[in-house]
Amino acid sequence: MKLQHLICLSLCILLLHVAACSSDNTDLVVDVSEFSTELEEVDDEPADSTNEANTEQDAKTDNSRLPINKDTSFVVFEGFSKDSSHTGSFENASGYFHYDNEGNLEQIEAVIDAASVKTPIFMLTNHLKEKDFFDVETFPEIHVKSTSINLIDSTITGEIKFKGETVEITFPAKITSDSVESSIELDMSHFDFSQRIDKVIVNVSAFV
Repeated sequence: MKLQHLICLSLCILLLHVAACSSDNTDLVVDVSEFSTELEEVDDEPADSTNEANTEQDAKTDNSRLPINKDTSFVVFEGFSKDSSHTGSFENASGYFHYDNEGNLEQIEAVIDAASVKTPIFMLTNHLKEKDFFDVETFPEIHVKSTSINLIDSTITGEIKFKGETVEITFPAKITSDSVESSIELDMSHFDFSQRIDKVIVNVSAFV
């Protein structure tokens, strides 16, 4: 029974008791409709503590994973072959910084849109998207995920999944709780290219 009904019932019982004790019962007329009307407007529904607890728990869960800021982060590279080198970048990448229960950086993961590759030369940009190089139709994404972060040595070990191959890499990095900056030299012999690329140096700056 709701609170307003209990109050109304109690008032009625009290007034009837007073009326019974009065010497002139016929003169006692009580209109309790005003009490009922006003009390019905009171919302006595208890707060849903379960929903509040769930909201708080969701917030804690969200804090264990923060998205990489696309506006301030970037991936640029320079590829070297026997006679030349070319620079480029990836315009579309996303990922997360993962934290342990104490707020320490635990893992980094990123997904790069291979088709977002861009160079200063229009024809080179299109060529890199073809089967000779990135083959973006068959392999639309490049995945990078750390497996360990060593804050003492300032190194990160992880995996890069590119063109159907998964390769373990270890590289030095400037690491803080909300940023990673590194220059990574990749041995391209692990990946299937129809044209020779000796190495690629990738400069990464990732911020949350």
